[in-house]
Amino acid sequence: MSNRRITKEMARQAAMDMRRAVYKEKLDNAQAALKKEADTFVRKYVPSPVLACVEEYKDYFTASCRVRIVVYDKESKEGEYSGSYRYILSETSMPLPINYYEHYRINTSVSKCRRVLAANDAYDELRREADKFQGQIENALLSLKTEKKITEQLPEALPYIKFPDDKSNLPAPIFSDIRAILQSVTNNKQ
Repeated sequence: MSNRRITKEMARQAAMDMRRAVYKEKLDNAQAALKKEADTFVRKYVPSPVLACVEEYKDYFTASCRVRIVVYDKESKEGEYSGSYRYILSETSMPLPINYYEHYRINTSVSKCRRVLAANDAYDELRREADKFQGQIENALLSLKTEKKITEQLPEALPYIKFPDDKSNLPAPIFSDIRAILQSVTNNKQ
């Protein structure tokens, strides 16, 4: 077993690959659930003929945008929204409204879109968990430093680490040439 060292880039790439192996399917499922809930919510507020027109004739619209759901904490009796808010982007496309620059907005309150918020929170929590896992793996690999220590302490990570081939290492310096150059410099100073 060689005593090859792991670089920061190797540890980062291995941690990303391990994260992908562990969390990709879970994140894809959570994102699909969020998309489904957000699109279902959007379909309640956007007239179905408009959605059908956009879907059928999307080439006729010069610009389209995703629907942005703006969720406010408070709603007054008059239907005014206030307080802090969160954005959730739906995958549903709409023609770009004249009044807006990048998204079609649906203003709503927490009470009206609990399912969308729950799906969004589940996706965000899973993404944070995956990011934390990736950081822990990267730190562990960097602290172990060598292939030998990784084999002893964390052998599960070895398939994900891409050590360079021995052939790809830099050539060994020719010490006689270096000594000759240094000697000529020191002789010139005297």
